[in-house]
Formats: sequence, structure tokens, C-alpha cells
Amino acid sequence: MICLNLFHWIIMENIFRTTKAKTAGSMQDNDVKEEFTIKSSNSSKYIISSIIVVYGGGIISRLYNFQILSISSYNISNIILLDSRDSMFYIMMISLPILLTIFASCLRAYSMYTLGCYFSRRLAIRGYNHSIINTGPYAYVRHPGYSANMILLGCYSFVVSGDLIIGLLLYIQYLYILLKYRISMEEEMFLNNNEDTTNTNTNTNININSNTNINANGNSKTKRDYVAYQKKVPWKLIPFVI
Repeated sequence: MICLNLFHWIIMENIFRTTKAKTAGSMQDNDVKEEFTIKSSNSSKYIISSIIVVYGGGIISRLYNFQILSISSYNISNIILLDSRDSMFYIMMISLPILLTIFASCLRAYSMYTLGCYFSRRLAIRGYNHSIINTGPYAYVRHPGYSANMILLGCYSFVVSGDLIIGLLLYIQYLYILLKYRISMEEEMFLNNNEDTTNTNTNTNININSNTNINANGNSKTKRDYVAYQKKVPWKLIPFVI
């Protein structure tokens, strides 16, 4: 499970994430509106810290054999002493998180491919005509990349810790940070994206007074498109659930 997760992050960051997406929101990116930079940086710190807690907590729990309500299927001693009557159950319990982790990697790769340069580490509006993508996995949930991470880290929490309570605590803290800070901040960025009267990007020639970019209320096309997208796709992470 640890190897699958390492493989996931190495592949995702170095192959599927585009160069523009890697630099979005940084000093190297001249196409990004700057007003959300500080909040974006904070949300990135929160989510990265939360992921570190999941990975570190699972390993520490396993190394020091800290168990509250052990999951027998993920206990090495139980696997070695398999009873033939229970072998199929153990195989299913071991195979399920592995298959879900592979599915999560595929989903995140598909999300990255679909979003392209917009799939950035830091939250950022790219210029005054930031496109709202509503195809591929984004036609079903608004944040499929986070859905993938939710599946990935859920499997890791329970399998590596080997304990139901510890796995649940590690997972819940991640979900809280994901929903409370990262996703809410990302949607706030789109919903508060009103057009400025001045274009801060000196490297592009954009007519921000164009009727295609701004309406009578000063709302940007990006904001209007995102409001429409929320109505079309009401689910954030899991269809018909949340």
C-alpha cells in the first residue's frame, strides 16, 4: 500500500501535471490574478499538513503496534496463519483497498488530463476568461481530483494503521481539512471573482470592459459560469452523497 501511494504521487506530479499547472499561482506565473494568493497558500499548507498526518500516523501506528480496535485482515500474523475457510475473506479484504487505490490513481490522472493547466497545486484564477471545465469526470462531481485523494487516503489510513479507530481518526481529520479549507476556499475563489477595473497582468492584452467578460453587476464570466456549473453538477465529491 505504501509503495502504491509513492508510485501514485511520483507519477501524478511528474507526468500528468502540466508545466503551467505546476507554476500556477507562483511568482513565475504571469497569467494569474493575484488577490487570492495568500488564502491559496494557506489552504495548500493545511491540506499538505493533513496528508502528512495521514501518512505519518499510519506508519507510526504500525511500527509501534498501537492498536485500539485492530482490523484482523490487515494484521500480518493473522495473514500468515490463514485458515482455509477464511482465506477468500482475507483475499477480498486485501484486494479491495488495492483495487480502490488503483482506481483512485486512474481517476486523478483522468481529472488532471481533463483540467490540464488548471489542475494546479495552488488555487488560482488564470486571467479574466478562466474556463470552467464541465466534461469528463467534472460532469459528475465538481472536484474529482479530490475524490480520488479521498479514496486513496481512506484505503491507506485503514490498511497501514491496521486499526479501525486510528484509521478513522486519520481519515476524518483529512476530510475535515479537505472540505473546510481546500474545497470551500476553491469555490469561494470562483464565487468571489468579480472583475476588476484594472488589468494587473501587463503581459496580456485583455479588454476587461468587454460585454463578454463583465455584466451589469460587475460579475466576471468565470463567476457566472461557475454558478451555472454548481447548479448543473450539485455534487462536490460523490454523486448523490456529497
